Amino acid sequence: MWVKRGENETIEEKKRKKEVITLVRKIKFKKKSNYNNIDPGIIPVEEYDLLEKNIVNMMTYNTFLDNGMVRLKETIDEKIMLEVPIFKMINDYLEILKKEGEIRLTKIGNLPPKYVKELYHNNEIKEGLIEDGISTLRNEWDSEGVVVARVISEICKFTKIRKNILSLTMIGKKIMGDKRAFFREVMMTFTNGYNWGYLDGYDESLRLGEIASYTYYLINKYGNTLRDTTFYSEKIVLAFPMVLLPLKTKNNCTKTREDQFNNIYSLRTFKRYMEFLGIVKLSSEGFGKKIMKKQLFDKIIDLTPINRMKELNFKERKKDGIEGLISYLNPNQLSKLKFDKDE
Repeated sequence: MWVKRGENETIEEKKRKKEVITLVRKIKFKKKSNYNNIDPGIIPVEEYDLLEKNIVNMMTYNTFLDNGMVRLKETIDEKIMLEVPIFKMINDYLEILKKEGEIRLTKIGNLPPKYVKELYHNNEIKEGLIEDGISTLRNEWDSEGVVVARVISEICKFTKIRKNILSLTMIGKKIMGDKRAFFREVMMTFTNGYNWGYLDGYDESLRLGEIASYTYYLINKYGNTLRDTTFYSEKIVLAFPMVLLPLKTKNNCTKTREDQFNNIYSLRTFKRYMEFLGIVKLSSEGFGKKIMKKQLFDKIIDLTPINRMKELNFKERKKDGIEGLISYLNPNQLSKLKFDKDE
């Protein structure tokens, strides 16, 4: 209930005014403003790499959705689609099933080796140990690309297994005739439906796909220059410090949570997601890894919704005479975050 204090201002209004003044302590007002009408969401945030909070809020959980900040290009040529390694592998996988009609799996439910070899050798997703001659390709579990292709096809309900017989579903048969719908479904599922931690032993509660749009924003902004992966992981931690909470330091050979997060982030987001999409190039130098954006990124990824919303926010700030930015958290205080007791 509103309680009057004086003729025109309530206690709640004074409290709101105090909160806003504190929040925008780094902001200059060119003209007299009504603090109660200020929307902090339109003001650039230091920890969000100068994006506004209302944009970042719309970046989570909705990559490639129609109302998302990061979308697929409206028109993508089929040849460009097939430049995406994981899509081409899934396409080839379904083509094999279409040709064969049915495939009897091995006793333990694996794809027969001849099909695994066909998929592996005809696609870009390679295994370092196999390419270096250290190990051989014996079954699908020797190829991460083949495993992921099968899992995504199953999640999308493109395939079915009955009495150990693998075949296409009606959905799979139909979608193969509509490459755009096929491509969109694969991209959506790989980003939002597939568990990026499926093939590693790290904490599965760290769902990096939920903040994939923010990574796309960072790669688009900085990816033309070869940079260490820690450059990006540090920006993720700065924007979303809660990603460190599931990580433990006790009995872990990695000294800090930040180091652990960089390892997980590089593996899941860059190596097993964006490299599978063919939109970044990872290279190793010593004990570190560096990353750079590839041309395919700009051919399939659309970030114009971010730019449009930034323009709208700028117009709103200009109308209210607002300059400056918000800082929710001093970067130097990250190490002082409180965590649950390590186990």
